[in-house]
Amino acid sequence: MDLPVDENSERLIERLVGEGRYASPTAVVEEGLRLLVEREAKLTALREHVQNAIAGGGDLSNVNPWPSRRKT
Repeated sequence: MDLPVDENSERLIERLVGEGRYASPTAVVEEGLRLLVEREAKLTALREHVQNAIAGGGDLSNVNPWPSRRKT
């Protein structure tokens, strides 16, 4: 797949590859997509928790959308 990007994105990709942080432009794009999938999953979980809280009377004080994190 040939993916056109704007000049700023192209410079960023070239810099990241040039610095050795990523092996190729493809690796940069794959990492970006992985982070996007992770963010979308977190947003979905947050939306579900908020909806459940609303359905349960609207109390959001005990909602912890990130089960891997402890509430303090």
